[in-house]
Amino acid sequence: MKEDQNCAEVIDLMNTRVAIGLLIASLIYALDAVEMLVAGELQTTLHWLGFIASLTTVLWILRAMMPVFRKKIKKGFIKHQEPESFITEAFHKAINKSWIFTLLCLILLKTMDQLIVKLDLPTGFYFSTLTFMMLFTASVIFLFSTWINESVDRNEELT
Repeated sequence: MKEDQNCAEVIDLMNTRVAIGLLIASLIYALDAVEMLVAGELQTTLHWLGFIASLTTVLWILRAMMPVFRKKIKKGFIKHQEPESFITEAFHKAINKSWIFTLLCLILLKTMDQLIVKLDLPTGFYFSTLTFMMLFTASVIFLFSTWINESVDRNEELT
């Protein structure tokens, strides 16, 4: 972390890193769902991959949040309302869109409840799949929207 960064820049960096952490976490839930569909040695391998990915995610998100905590404590930026920025707004919008997408998936599952009963999959499979979709869509929407904005900004600088 650069010492000359203001609070908004530090929070933007944290939001970007947390979004990457959410992407990694979504893969953990995908592995968990797939693990319920397979058996034998592949299931054990997926279990250990999920465990390693879980540790990586926790460490990554803690690493993402530490500069903000340090900056807030050191500089006295402890507030309820964080500084507004494009990154922070994009992060909040991505989370909102992710919840909408997840609710649509829940509605779709409810309409297909007779088919779901016939599949006879464990309930944990559906929870893992929905959690995967929620985290994956939040992180991808955020990363895509910030990538698009950075690309537009670079093109404007070139012209």
